[in-house]
Amino acid sequence: MRRPSLSAKLPPTKPKNTDRRAREYLTPAEVERLIGAARKVGRHGDRNAALILLMYRHGLRVAEASCLRWEHIDGHAGLLHLSTLLPILSQALGRV
Repeated sequence: MRRPSLSAKLPPTKPKNTDRRAREYLTPAEVERLIGAARKVGRHGDRNAALILLMYRHGLRVAEASCLRWEHIDGHAGLLHLSTLLPILSQALGRV
């Protein structure tokens, strides 16, 4: 078994996220602009705007939002029930 040479070139170090950008989230104003832009594009603008708002308010990932079904919504209690990809984190996300 050969040992790697100490003079071998190492890959460059990855910069920290804080060095690349000041924050990793959208501000409420940015979300409003995104919703406004989504509402103006295509024939399903209102649906897209509602989906963006739902994802923003409940912290849904794309995979979670794309798996939503009508049976996940409890309209009487005002709850959205979603099982995450990690079963240990499954929980009701709160009021819709």
